[in-house]
Amino acid sequence: MLVPHSPTTTTCHRRSSALAQQIPHLYSFKYLHKRQPHAVNGRQTPPAVVDNQQQDSWQDSNAADVLQGCTAAPAAEAAPQQQQIKEQFDWFKAWYPVAVLEDLDPALPCQVRLLGMDLAVWWDRTAGQWRAFQDRCPHRLAPLSEGRIDDASGHLYCNYHGWTFEGSGACSGIPQLPQGQAINSRKACVASYPTAAREGLLWVWPDASAAAAAESAAESAWPGLAPELEQRGAAAHSSRHGWYFRDLPTPWLAVKENADNDASHDTVLHHGAGFSNRQYAKPLAMQLQEMTPTGYTVSEASGQFTDTIRFPCGARRDYGVSAGVAYIVPTGVGTTRQYHAFLTPQPAKRTASNSSGRPVVPPRTLKGRLQALLRAVRPVWAWHMFSHLLVDADLAMQRSVDINRSRDDRVYMPAAADAGPAAYMRWLKEYGSGGPPVAKLASPYMGADPAQPRSRQQLLDRFDSHTQQCKACRTAYQRLQVARQVAAVVALLAGGAAVAAAALLASGVVGSSSSSGGVLGRGVAVVLGLWAAGGLAGGLWAAFGRILQSFVFVDYDKHHPSKM
Repeated sequence: MLVPHSPTTTTCHRRSSALAQQIPHLYSFKYLHKRQPHAVNGRQTPPAVVDNQQQDSWQDSNAADVLQGCTAAPAAEAAPQQQQIKEQFDWFKAWYPVAVLEDLDPALPCQVRLLGMDLAVWWDRTAGQWRAFQDRCPHRLAPLSEGRIDDASGHLYCNYHGWTFEGSGACSGIPQLPQGQAINSRKACVASYPTAAREGLLWVWPDASAAAAAESAAESAWPGLAPELEQRGAAAHSSRHGWYFRDLPTPWLAVKENADNDASHDTVLHHGAGFSNRQYAKPLAMQLQEMTPTGYTVSEASGQFTDTIRFPCGARRDYGVSAGVAYIVPTGVGTTRQYHAFLTPQPAKRTASNSSGRPVVPPRTLKGRLQALLRAVRPVWAWHMFSHLLVDADLAMQRSVDINRSRDDRVYMPAAADAGPAAYMRWLKEYGSGGPPVAKLASPYMGADPAQPRSRQQLLDRFDSHTQQCKACRTAYQRLQVARQVAAVVALLAGGAAVAAAALLASGVVGSSSSSGGVLGRGVAVVLGLWAAGGLAGGLWAAFGRILQSFVFVDYDKHHPSKM
């Protein structure tokens, strides 16, 4: 339940009744602790958990005080009522995406993080599925993600002492024991978590109990919001560029609040990115449609778009024929991984009623056609560069939001456009126990005295947080490095050849009096051509350098469109 706070002034001027609907309120954004009643400039705020009737009556008394222009008096204490205990969301009995499937290498195990746990992900060729183990060998606690896949058995092989583990987590071999000796101790097993490969992502259920297999198999437990990607080729929608992801050095609470849940920031913060423009900022009549123990839905009153939030990590914004989907995954203390994809309509298949044989496509505006053309010609890595532009802006804000929230968590939301963030706060209080346990721990940006802010290079890093882990971007980065080296060699060779040719012409070897004018002209043309080739190669070398830098770090303050 949202916690209203008293205005910071106690004496108000008279206002007309027309402003009664515009009275601002302050809401608490404290997830970790329930606020106790306390006085603010002589006024007592209500308890942190009150029912709707109590909260509304308190807000109405505030409005009456403002309209009467009187000095605020202490609010009367509401009669105690029996609190209804609502079903609480279990953060460890839910599905989370941990990797993009096309970025995983079946030949090598890798480490992923989820809810503060290190997991070793590997391909079990015997069962034909991905596995997720606790990333620690029970022998001497070595990371199994640093191991390999055993050639003979296909089991996960620990590179420290050679222990092997089958897909269930049972130990299948210990080289230091006599050959043939059975390994029956449960202490030799590794915790194995349920996995699922859906929507182009690898999902993990972070519970290794005996009931985990049955609980995770229930379709009602599935939180996916991109069913169109289950069968990309036959779906009515597709994401041509697949999933974008990035590891963020910011806590989950702020990132989840923002993604596909705060529509009013898109035109302002992302000004200049795509078709976003701060001049389009306007009132949005957002309305909360429903709230359940698994999430909520907020829609724009005129039907422009609808935001569907499904916990533990999903968010989807539907724009009619297209949609954006994001998954915000709490990975550790003060760290988050964000996935997002834009789903765009595919042409409908030929039908009997379509006698012309032409594909039936939804009507498009000029803006939509330009966007479709851009998506068709833009490579995956270039699409990821555009996504970096959006995430950089969000990161710059979320880092400071976390610092400010640790000092004073009250927020001011007078507009209907804030219905999404308000519903998010309410859901966490009523159903989410304040958020995932790891997201509520002290982080570099939370606590009584936040640590020094990270540098821009650390905060906005792209190389470690994305490029090295993304197959498309890693490949493009390596190819651009080679292309830049080739351009440098060509520039040097062409420049050297041009200098040599010019020297020959100047010395008269080519341009002697016995030479014809045609030969001299061709010699000059060769020199100019070599200079042009060298200049072009040098320009490509510089351009490739700038593109390569965009895979590593771009300073938000100096280059982001919203700062210009």
